[in-house]
Formats: sequence, C-alpha cells, structure tokens
Amino acid sequence: SDGTVSQRLSQARAKRGQELPALAKRLGVREECLRAIEEGRLADLPPGIYGRFAIRAFARDCGFDPAEILASCESLLTPVEEPIAALGSFVVFASRAARLRYPPLQER
Repeated sequence: SDGTVSQRLSQARAKRGQELPALAKRLGVREECLRAIEEGRLADLPPGIYGRFAIRAFARDCGFDPAEILASCESLLTPVEEPIAALGSFVVFASRAARLRYPPLQER
C-alpha cells in the first residue's frame, strides 16, 4: 500500500503491460478519466457515479479491492449531493410554495 492511489493504479497497469486506450475500451470508461486517475487529478473526474465507477473499475482490473481504493480517495473527489437529500430539499421547497399559495383553511 505504498504510494498514492493514483501511483498504485498506474504502476499496476504498467506492470501488466496494459495500454490506457485498450483498458478504457475494455472497461467502458473514457481514456481521459483513466488518465486523470493516474495523474492524481481526481477532482477532474465527472461527479457522481460515473467518476466513482471509473475508479472502482480501474481498481478491480488492477487486482485491488475497489471499495478500499474508492474509500481512500473519496475526499479528493468532487462531492455529490445525496439523491435522497436532493429530493428532500425539493419536497421542502414545494411544500413551502404550496403553503404560500394555499394557506390553511383557518387562515382564509
């Protein structure tokens, strides 16, 4: 577990003799994403599940535990709003808007 996640993945890929374009095609991940991972530019990955999928797929292919690799670099990734939290924010907004437009009967 020496080195950063990016270094570990890059070294493991190089050790296997795998070229980035071929790996990208096989994993179904854009080559630019794999390059960003290897260069330690994790904040440049797409937010949400796609960037995290790229890291997990790369890690799995290199023989690492995908969950461990993702957990070790999560703080470097672009934060994502939890979908349920986002839905909750919308519900609060919608209910406030409805109360303003349609006040309770006792206030009419």
